[in-house]
Amino acid sequence: MLGSGLVEPPRSLLHLFVDIPSHGMLERPSRAANAAQSNMSSIFGRRMSDGCETIAILPRTLGLLGEPEVAKREMLVMRVGSRLIGVFADEADFVVRWKEPTPLPRAPRAVLGVVAVRGRIYTVLDPRVLLALEDEPSNRFILTLRGEEQLALAAERVDGVIEVAEQRLQSFGRGSALIRGAVENAGELIAVLDCARLFAAAIDEKVGR
Repeated sequence: MLGSGLVEPPRSLLHLFVDIPSHGMLERPSRAANAAQSNMSSIFGRRMSDGCETIAILPRTLGLLGEPEVAKREMLVMRVGSRLIGVFADEADFVVRWKEPTPLPRAPRAVLGVVAVRGRIYTVLDPRVLLALEDEPSNRFILTLRGEEQLALAAERVDGVIEVAEQRLQSFGRGSALIRGAVENAGELIAVLDCARLFAAAIDEKVGR
């Protein structure tokens, strides 16, 4: 053992050695380790000082010297017409099968109506209108979103959940101001929605174009 919680690396990893002061906390090196130390001393043209122990410098693949792990978020992927849309899972609530919304008088085109889901009333938005897509509607699911606005999105298909690093989103470049970025998965580009802007976009459809 190399101290509390640290396990001595396998002998095959003892390929490079450095000197560290000995304070009686490390075990005395074995005869094989002494021989390896002598060999390394001759390779580098110097002798390792007496009273020092040897430790292995572990490769990056063991995670000690690697790059810090990038934080990832789960994202729900759904299809709206010909486009894949992503919504971060912590911004979503439920996925339910399609039920025809009750229309609202004088509502904007992007508002399909309202539905009741688990005792709450949600306003269902049409992403095709918000994103200026020309595909014919074929809605089969409703995705309810978290937040005080109680919004929901119509979807043709729900593909599942993937993990993405938000800081590595690609620039979408073309299309809607509602898209915060894009990520590629299995050869397809997923446009990630900015859910914080949906309410304003539903009221003023030009925001989404």
